[in-house]
Amino acid sequence: MRRNRDRYLRRRKNIINALTRLGLMPAGEAARQQMAALNPYQLRAAALERKLSAHDFGRVLFHLNQHRGLKSNRKVDRVVASHRISKRERQGIAIVW
Repeated sequence: MRRNRDRYLRRRKNIINALTRLGLMPAGEAARQQMAALNPYQLRAAALERKLSAHDFGRVLFHLNQHRGLKSNRKVDRVVASHRISKRERQGIAIVW
């Protein structure tokens, strides 16, 4: 459990450093706290209609990094391992993957 938390914190620190270096995130901690108060969903919606400032765009990227997903294959593996599906269905699943 701690390993996953450490990886998350390291990834978060790295993205903040990269965004700061590129000018997409404020350098000061207080300014970053103000950016964290912005609603990223509203910023993403606003980006469809207008050009975002560099810091707003950085906030959106940071939010996407925080909510990145993991695509799990466990359900597909369970279905393929099941003996209830036919050989033709297994071949169809194999073609998709």
